[in-house]
Amino acid sequence: MRRLMIAMLCLLGALLPAGSHASDNLDVAPSTRSTVRVVLIQDEGDEQFLLGHGSGFAVAPNRIVTNAHVVKQAVEDSSIRIGVIPSEGTKRYFARVIAYSPTNDLALVEFESGNLPVATLFTGQVPDGADVAAIGYPANVDRALEGSVEDRIAPMRPVQSRGTVSGGRSSHSYDTVLHTANIARGNSGGPLVDTCGRVVGVNSFLAITDGIDSGFSFAASVRELMPFLRNAGVKPLTTDVPCLSLAEQDRLEEKLADEDNRTSAAAQDKIRSEQARRGEILAEMQDEIRDERDNGLATAAVLFVLGAFAVGGAIMLHGQGKTVPSRWTGGLGGLLILGAVFAFFTRPVLADAHDRLERRLGTQGDAAKPVAVAAEGRKVCAIDMQRSRITISSPADVSLTWKKGGCVNGKTQYAEEKPGVWSRIFVPEEEPTVTIMSFEPAKNRYSTERWQLESATMDQARAIRKTFDNKSCTSDGKALASIGEMQGQVRAILPDRSNERLTYSCTKSD
Repeated sequence: MRRLMIAMLCLLGALLPAGSHASDNLDVAPSTRSTVRVVLIQDEGDEQFLLGHGSGFAVAPNRIVTNAHVVKQAVEDSSIRIGVIPSEGTKRYFARVIAYSPTNDLALVEFESGNLPVATLFTGQVPDGADVAAIGYPANVDRALEGSVEDRIAPMRPVQSRGTVSGGRSSHSYDTVLHTANIARGNSGGPLVDTCGRVVGVNSFLAITDGIDSGFSFAASVRELMPFLRNAGVKPLTTDVPCLSLAEQDRLEEKLADEDNRTSAAAQDKIRSEQARRGEILAEMQDEIRDERDNGLATAAVLFVLGAFAVGGAIMLHGQGKTVPSRWTGGLGGLLILGAVFAFFTRPVLADAHDRLERRLGTQGDAAKPVAVAAEGRKVCAIDMQRSRITISSPADVSLTWKKGGCVNGKTQYAEEKPGVWSRIFVPEEEPTVTIMSFEPAKNRYSTERWQLESATMDQARAIRKTFDNKSCTSDGKALASIGEMQGQVRAILPDRSNERLTYSCTKSD
């Protein structure tokens, strides 16, 4: 019992955050799946001995960053082999060192085959006090759990500990990040990540006081890592966009949604006010037209009567043999009758009231017109940084061609998941990421959300996707219902929160 209590206390010590200020909103899932255990194995005849281990993370599907001191023995002794054990699955790999830099304690190892999820490096400035997490395989946890050698070379989820960036101090040898996340022997080479799970450093060593591990640790910074990888021919995933925590993103989204609602409500109030004003003016125009119609009718009647008298007089004059006066009088009567016909048929109609209204109001009347739903056609969508939480993607513009009914780019059918919101789920065969793409025509807003999933959940999503065969645009109700059903089943297995959320504002493009 005493041994079990000690084991539990050790495990809790490794897992709990270093201080109460550590964020509860760290999203380390992306880097957790990129983190591996790096082991050194000595072959002696038919037997294999585990000499030690560290941690590492994937910067390419088959390339792992770790500390130089983790693989030093293998560099110096060719009989020692390097093993790479992913955090999940059943595969294990033997690797070789392809880049080695003891001056900044970095190494790059490569194995022949495999497809590990790749971590994203944050190349921006990491502020003092920023929340971070150290991810890796601390040996004290292995000892506390009394793990066997076989346990240590089996795929296993890494341990995370939380802390903050402290003071921005650096070592004399190379640029480092000083932080308070608890690490121990075995964490060496593992990633130090921010609240979005982007790598901000490579955990390297502890601050030592009288032979006792202290509460401060050092990680080689990304400023050291980037040129090291560049010299090794590796082009990693990077981003320099500052990260919002999940809670900060949710709060901001609520604030922006409230602002949108207030703006929309104000716009609707203005529209209603303008429409009421238009109604009043339209009624005035209609009254004017009624008066003009009455006046036109009266004018036509008067002209007709006068014309009739003139024609009658002309007939009398003609009967008296007064030819010339009769002609002039008859001509005048005809003109008066034509004038009566003209006055009658050129009277304004009530429908003319709308044209008069627009001429009177001019552009002032535009606000009262209904808001048009986004037209079909090609659109260019620019990232809305306020609404976006970027972890692995580049904030580049997105182009799409929208067609009424949910056809995008002429080949991908979206389903209307709720009124005005059209979505499509993308489940790739290789990459362990599910993406939901959505478009709101009325708002001209496009968005993508990404979930980086464990292999078991990813396999489940792929199995669901394979049961549906629609791969093109369609207006068939049965096919649209099938797409909606597939997306509902995939959504049901996804975590509540995505790892990345990108929102774009779209404009029509010629």
